[in-house]
Amino acid sequence: MLAGNSKLHAVRVARLIGDYPGLMDELIKLVTSENQDFARKAAWVLRSCYELDRNCLKPHLPRLIKFIYKEKIHDAVKRNILGILKTSEIPRKYSGKLLEKCFQFIRSGRESIAVKAFSMDIINCLAEGDPYILRELCLIIEDQLPYASAGIISKSRIILSKRQEK
Repeated sequence: MLAGNSKLHAVRVARLIGDYPGLMDELIKLVTSENQDFARKAAWVLRSCYELDRNCLKPHLPRLIKFIYKEKIHDAVKRNILGILKTSEIPRKYSGKLLEKCFQFIRSGRESIAVKAFSMDIINCLAEGDPYILRELCLIIEDQLPYASAGIISKSRIILSKRQEK
């Protein structure tokens, strides 16, 4: 099932899972498995499933949020999970934990550009209406700007400009 390594293959497998929803539990097991090669490929399929049906992962969001707290997660798995979470409706019960982890990702010197950018998006969405959290996000962004990559600078400017408009 996960032998291929292309977007086309990921979409084909995602469509199969859409036709047989019981397979979603198995896919989640692969994404959260210790085998990083399986997890990486499964995460790509998981994101494709989400792109095909935004509601398919609602029951699994708590497990995915808890999973990103693990220490050794392949960057591709983290990136795909955060890419899903940035446009998902996060249950209030889990928003605090997710905010905390996303702030850790942004502050980390080891995380990829995509992980940091998705974390910024998640914080920006979850903190809507909370001036304290938004202020903290802006302070962290401004602090990191002098050392940031072009991608992070671009994402930062978008978030900061939207915050200054309000």
